[in-house]
Amino acid sequence: MSSRRWFIETSPDVKQFVHLKRSRSYNHHGRHHHQDRHRCCRDDCCHAGRNEWNDLVTRERKLREVNECLIRDNNTLKCNFQEAEAEARRLAGILPLLQTENKALRDENAALRCSLENAGGSAGKYHREVERLRGRLHRLERERDGLIARIKELSRHYVSDRVDDLKRTIIIWQRRSKPGASGCTNGCCVGMVSGANELLKTTTCSPFFRCQGHACKCRGVGYTFGGTKSFGSH
Repeated sequence: MSSRRWFIETSPDVKQFVHLKRSRSYNHHGRHHHQDRHRCCRDDCCHAGRNEWNDLVTRERKLREVNECLIRDNNTLKCNFQEAEAEARRLAGILPLLQTENKALRDENAALRCSLENAGGSAGKYHREVERLRGRLHRLERERDGLIARIKELSRHYVSDRVDDLKRTIIIWQRRSKPGASGCTNGCCVGMVSGANELLKTTTCSPFFRCQGHACKCRGVGYTFGGTKSFGSH
C-alpha cells in the first residue's frame, strides 16, 4: 500500500483551513515511473506555487506586524508594571506615617468634641446668667426712671412753693419798708428791701436790719438778735 502525505495550511487572517494535497512521490498504479520534468533544488522544498508563496509572505508580514504590536504593548505593560511597583513601594513607606497622622487627628477630634460639649454647657450657663442680669438691669432702669420722674416732680413743686413763699415775703417787706407804714418815725426801714436777691439769700432766717445810728422804733415787727427774737420798741 502506498503512503500518502497531508498538509494543513492557514488563511492570512490566522484562521486554519484544511487544504489537502496528495504527494505524487510514490505512485503505484501499475504505470511506469517517468522522471519529473522539474526537479526540486532542495530536499526540503515546500512544493508551493507562486500564489501560495505570495500568500505565505503576506501572512507572515501581517503576523510580524501583529507580533510587533504585541511586543510594544508588552513593553508598555512592563513599564507600567514597574512604575506601579515603585509607586506601591513608595505608598507602603508612606502608609505608616499616614496611619499615625490619622490616629493623631482622631484623638484631636475627640478632644475637640469634648471641649465643644463642655463649652456648650458653659455657654448655656453664661447665657442664663446674662439673661438674669439683663432682667435685673431692665428692672433697675425702670426704677431709675421712676425716681428721676419723682425727683423732677418734687423739685417742681418745691421750687414753685418756695418761689411763692419768697414772693409773699418780698411783698410784706416792701409794704413795711414804706415810711410810716409800720410806725417807724426814723425812716430806717426805707432801704431794707433794696434788692430782691439779698432778700432771697437771707430767707432762711428773719433779716436783721439796723436803724441809722439809733434804735429802731418799729413796733410789731420781730427781728432776730443772736438767735433770739424781740418784739416791740428797742
